[in-house]
Amino acid sequence: MTINKKIFLLFSALFIVLLSLIYFILKDRESSALEFENQVVKNKVNNLHNILMNKKKLLDNITYEYSTNEAIIKLINEKNKKDLFYDFSSKLDVSYFLILDNNKEIIYSEAYDVSSKEYVDISDSINDFFIQSNLSKYINNEELKFMTFDYERLIFSLERIDEIGYVFTARTLDSAFLSESSSMLDSYISFLPSYSFKNKKVLKGKFNYDISRADSKTIYINIEINDELLKNKFFLSIKLNREFFTEIIQSNKNLLKLFFISFLIFNLVIYVFISKIFTKRIGLISNTVKSVSKKKDLVQNIDLIYDDEITYLSSKMNEMFKIIREAQNEHIKKERDFLQSVLDSQQHIIFITDGTEIQSANKKFLDLFKTNNGFMNNIAVLDDTTKANLLKIAKKHSSIDKPARLKLHNNEDKYFVFDISRVEIRKYIICMNDVSKYNERITHLQNKASTDELTNCYNKATITEYCRYWIEMKDFGLIILDIDKFKNINDTYGHFIGDCILRDLAKLVSNGLHKDDLIGRFGGEEFIIAINANKNDLEAIANRIRILIEDNLFKYEDLELKITASLGCTYCRGGSEFEELFKVADDALYVAKKTGRNRVVYK
Repeated sequence: MTINKKIFLLFSALFIVLLSLIYFILKDRESSALEFENQVVKNKVNNLHNILMNKKKLLDNITYEYSTNEAIIKLINEKNKKDLFYDFSSKLDVSYFLILDNNKEIIYSEAYDVSSKEYVDISDSINDFFIQSNLSKYINNEELKFMTFDYERLIFSLERIDEIGYVFTARTLDSAFLSESSSMLDSYISFLPSYSFKNKKVLKGKFNYDISRADSKTIYINIEINDELLKNKFFLSIKLNREFFTEIIQSNKNLLKLFFISFLIFNLVIYVFISKIFTKRIGLISNTVKSVSKKKDLVQNIDLIYDDEITYLSSKMNEMFKIIREAQNEHIKKERDFLQSVLDSQQHIIFITDGTEIQSANKKFLDLFKTNNGFMNNIAVLDDTTKANLLKIAKKHSSIDKPARLKLHNNEDKYFVFDISRVEIRKYIICMNDVSKYNERITHLQNKASTDELTNCYNKATITEYCRYWIEMKDFGLIILDIDKFKNINDTYGHFIGDCILRDLAKLVSNGLHKDDLIGRFGGEEFIIAINANKNDLEAIANRIRILIEDNLFKYEDLELKITASLGCTYCRGGSEFEELFKVADDALYVAKKTGRNRVVYK
């Protein structure tokens, strides 16, 4: 065993011992950070409970105040709605305001959308709740109570009215409420469609919750809520940035880096010292011989330092390298000449490259581009980068539907596709095929066949085919957009104005999308939008599109129109069936239409 190996083993053992010690210290720091993080999570859950309790207390105050209202008592006794002052919900900023008699029959009801400031129809399912439930357990109950009506989650309060009836108030946990709560909590809050606890934690008298650490930067706190109407659970999720934990992890990484750097510097100093005294000269000869043996490169020479036996051996080895190198160069020249003659005999344009520069090219190549630089100047046409990675460009333009455009010395545009063959580890033969005429014809036919003539976006067949292709390759968001009451527009202003609106809306939405997103007209006033985004951003993107349409003023001569659209969306997982996911988004669109239009429903 050589001296260098012994030194290496000694320092390797030392390194392992020190690294193990530092590892346990850093793991202890990480565990402490996790304990602190768990306490922060517990505080967040407790604060959310306090926010909801404040809303519950507000509802309790409202129900108590109106349970003693003489007009309401008179309404129950006489069942005369004319004596009642209307518009309670909007003034009280509640979503539901109901009055029931002693038989649990609804005498007066208001369902109010706080976000849109509009009254909506009340669901029949609310009647089932009052009829089937023992309402006495909700009277003077200070605990948080929740229920779901028509996909809306509610926090509610119930109060008795002089043993003759009830007053019921509720507030939906809608986007506006969640946004307000998120601001108060300083953390993003959203609904989860479903969730299965892996490590349930109980905050006594408040919530059951679970912690999901998505990555090193984000925590999701998933909270279980009891649904009084559906007799099951729904879930809230709090998104929390792991700033302290991330800082600890980064600090640990920095300490590891510092340890590695310090150890390397120390090791380098020792190695240089020993090398100067003991091993440099022998190591120099050994490394040179190994390099020649491994790379088959005889250009290297051994440096001659002192006049002794080792120097004599080095000089003789240098003479041997020189004789072998001259014979080798002659052989390489003959092989190079033969290879060039083979390349020149080919009918296709061929060149050899290491990925960045052209080492050799055949006669067809030089006839077209004159010089290697003539081709390299064309690289800017492809990607605006001179001297770009030739191998990357060849791979990018290796299929007939993605040809490369090159501008020749006579300013003529030509289209090529590339075939790549590896001849050595870092050398490739690239064959260029001219597909200019074929590409021109195919491009014309594809544009004509895939575009909707009115809106200039993809037609039904093309957007459907793109979605099927996407779902085989990746996850993406699917949105179905339908213009609200479009038939009324056609009936009122004529089909010409309707066509203008379809065309301008398609242009408006297209300009608001990312360049990687797709939009196509599915039929009539219905559009399909494929969004290249993650699941958490899909509903926000759909709402941005809805607001973009709602805020736009469509002008046609003296006519100015405001329109709205309803959107149904779902998230498509790669490998699923497109038809099934389309039906899910279509059902969501139906719900959006049914529950008031001009809204986004995510399923």
